[in-house]
Amino acid sequence: MALTYLREIPPHYDSIHLIEWISILRIATMWGFKDIRKLAIERMENMPDGCCYMTSLDYLIHGGECQVREWFKHGCVAIIELEEPIDVGRAESMGLEIAVRLCKLREERLRRGRSFCTKSAVEGEFKTELDIASKDAQEVEITILNNYTSKDQDIRN
Repeated sequence: MALTYLREIPPHYDSIHLIEWISILRIATMWGFKDIRKLAIERMENMPDGCCYMTSLDYLIHGGECQVREWFKHGCVAIIELEEPIDVGRAESMGLEIAVRLCKLREERLRRGRSFCTKSAVEGEFKTELDIASKDAQEVEITILNNYTSKDQDIRN
């Protein structure tokens, strides 16, 4: 929460843990704080060695929740390429519909072997979700710009 109240991003934020960055990303996405959102994404992608890190399930879940298209896609691809099947806990975390769709793609990958392109299959299967993530991120930026523009006009009048 601390970062969302600041106008400028402080230079020292090494003490912020992954779980806090997740909260910061959610709030920054919800409220349209573009710079803080970008910082949260960068920090979560580059957590120091020996610290917490994001799993494929984290990328899938947080990428979907926070409209980080590449994270969602990365999480899907990584889960499909796992050697072991998706367990109940993971399936519940990602939601039944997504779990079933990923299992379907995983089975297809196992059947087709090397001829299967996981990334293309994910882009095809989750096209709607990936397009929505891109569109939502753009709409948030447009809404913010419109709000600032109308506030500026109100101030001038």
